[in-house]
Amino acid sequence: MKRVVCIVAALFCMAILFSSPLMAQTAEKKAQRQMTKTDRTEVQITDLHSKLQITPAQEDQWNKLASVMRENASQMDILLYNRKAKLGTMNAVDDLKSYKDVSDAHTASLVKFIAAFEPLYTSMSDTQKANADAIFATKMARQGHHKGHKHTTK
Repeated sequence: MKRVVCIVAALFCMAILFSSPLMAQTAEKKAQRQMTKTDRTEVQITDLHSKLQITPAQEDQWNKLASVMRENASQMDILLYNRKAKLGTMNAVDDLKSYKDVSDAHTASLVKFIAAFEPLYTSMSDTQKANADAIFATKMARQGHHKGHKHTTK
C-alpha cells in the first residue's frame, strides 16, 4: 500500500512540475489577450527598436515610425472596443460590415506604417536591412501572409 501511495505522490509531483511551464504559458497568453492593442504596440516598439539596432542617427525617423504605430494602435483599440460593445446586438450583415471596417482600418494602418518605415529602412545599413527583412519575413510567415503560405483552389 505504501508503494502505491508513493507512486501516486511521485506522479502527482511530476504532473505539477511538468504542467507549471504550460500553466505559465497559458497565463501569459491570457494576459496578452487582455492587453489593448496600444499596450501590445508599446511592447512591439521597444522590441523592434532593439532588434533593428536603431542608431542615434536614425532616432528621428524611428520616432516618426513609433508615433505612427501608436496612432494606429489607438485607432484600432477604439474600433475594436466599439465592435465588441455591439457584438451581442448585431445581425449577420452588421457583423460583416463591422468586420470590414476593422479590416479597412488595418489596411489603412499598414499604408501609414509603410510610409513611415520606408525612409527608416532606406537609411539602414545592409546588416540592418537584412535583419529587418528577416524580422518581417518571420512575422508574416507566422501570420500566413508570406511566400511559404500555400493557397489551394477548388
